[in-house]
Amino acid sequence: MQSLSPALEQQLQLIWGCFSRPIDGVQSIALPELTLFLTALNRGAPPPSLLCSQLLNRYSGTNGTIVYPSFARLVCNETLPGLVGGSRESAEAVTEDLARAFSTADLDGDAFLAPSEIARLMESDGNPVSYAEVEAVMEEAGVSKGAKGMTLEQFLELCVNTQVL
Repeated sequence: MQSLSPALEQQLQLIWGCFSRPIDGVQSIALPELTLFLTALNRGAPPPSLLCSQLLNRYSGTNGTIVYPSFARLVCNETLPGLVGGSRESAEAVTEDLARAFSTADLDGDAFLAPSEIARLMESDGNPVSYAEVEAVMEEAGVSKGAKGMTLEQFLELCVNTQVL
């Protein structure tokens, strides 16, 4: 796999955080999460179950789940529904992916990422974060004290212009 740009690596990490979950103590993606990820890419249309099974077989380890390095290879090497195919860096495609990641992370659907939702994203690598770290991210994104949370616009700006998350 070719080397990823820092921007693409950061965006893949954010998307990974939205779709992965701890499985046997390791942040991973199993068949349900892979199906959800591909559904999000395909603008809500479920992918063929055969495609999901083939991708899981191709990129999973011995326990039948996909870990982050394999997920990055999958995204960069496969022609997926909703993606133009292969490694892509177009601003429009990245913005769409990040908007979907935001929507997935917005658990209560209020169009804001609350501190708890931001913490969940930041902890997707398995490392706990402090409230001070979450506050620092919110400050970096320009979220005002007392605001409900981070807006999509602030999230996009943060993801594109910093390496915080």
